[in-house]
Amino acid sequence: CRRFGWCSMTTVDFNTETVIKEIHNWVVNYLDVPSDYYSGNKPCPFAKKAWLGGQCKVLVGGDQDVLDILETWDDKYELVIVAVSEEESDGLDEWCKQINRDLLPELDLVLMPFIAGDEDPDDPGLDPDDWGKLLDEAYSLVFIQRLTVVNRISELLEATGYYDKLGPEFLSYVKERRGL
Repeated sequence: CRRFGWCSMTTVDFNTETVIKEIHNWVVNYLDVPSDYYSGNKPCPFAKKAWLGGQCKVLVGGDQDVLDILETWDDKYELVIVAVSEEESDGLDEWCKQINRDLLPELDLVLMPFIAGDEDPDDPGLDPDDWGKLLDEAYSLVFIQRLTVVNRISELLEATGYYDKLGPEFLSYVKERRGL
């Protein structure tokens, strides 16, 4: 991991079950609710079905856990989420970009970081009190999925106007991801 820059020294010290419950609340009470911010679409229209269908795996960990998942990818899950403490999130975004550029295109996998402390999106529906936040501790998430699946879904969403109200930074990210 040092070769790529970001290395967590420890892992998140909060309960995995609580992280899973909090992510469940986020999926059901936010990601599955239509929003004007997403042109009347749900923020993630496919999340609830995958979540409730047992197609998602969540673990609390760090860089080595992410690398282990990449080396032993199992298509039993559509999505694996690794929760990383906020204190250990410095450099995580660049680390994921480096891994995506150097290792993952040949594996057809992609790392998508959601960094704690980053600016919240402008979506007024993203109020933690409304969707069921459980933890006071902030943490980052690394989403790991098949790149071809993410890009196919992204193209379907684009056809619905999903990205119309999102900012240029996010659209640049989508374009970069599709270019992997």
